[in-house]
Amino acid sequence: MNNRGIIIKRMRTCIYAAAIGLTLATGSGCFSYNWRLDYAEFGPAEAEARAHDKYLFIFYKSWTDNFSNRMLGSEVLSDPAVEKQFSDTVNLLVEAGGGPRYVDYMAKYGVVSYPAAVIVAPDGSYQRQVGFTPREQFIEFVQKAKTPKSEAARPAQSP
Repeated sequence: MNNRGIIIKRMRTCIYAAAIGLTLATGSGCFSYNWRLDYAEFGPAEAEARAHDKYLFIFYKSWTDNFSNRMLGSEVLSDPAVEKQFSDTVNLLVEAGGGPRYVDYMAKYGVVSYPAAVIVAPDGSYQRQVGFTPREQFIEFVQKAKTPKSEAARPAQSP
C-alpha cells in the first residue's frame, strides 16, 4: 500500500472512531455531558481534571447496545438529576471495543466489565460502579465519590 493509501486508511479509522463515540454519547441519552472523546490518549482529560482541581468522570461502555448499556444511558445518565452531578467534572467516554490499550486503561481503575462508571478525585483516589445501577443508587454513588475523605469522616451536624 502506498503512502496515500495509508493516510486515507488512517483518516477513515479516525472518522469511524469519532462517529462511534458520538453515537455512544448521544445514544446513551447523555449528550449534554460535554464528553471528552480522547481516542489517541486518555492523559489530556486526566491532566485537565488535575489542573483545575476537578473530579474526572469516566464512563466505560461497550459499543454494542446491550441491556445494561442501554438502561444506564437512557434511564440513569439522561436523568436531569444525574446530569447535574456532572456539571462540574471532566467527563471522559471510553469505548470498550477500542483494543488492549482501552482495556489496560480501565484495568488501572479495577474495571473488568462494562458498563462502568469511575469517578477519580483530584488527589487520584477513585470509586467505581460496575453494571447497571438504578438512578437513586447511582446518585448516592456519585455523591459519596465526590465527598472529600475529610468531610466523609466528620460527624453529621445537628440542625
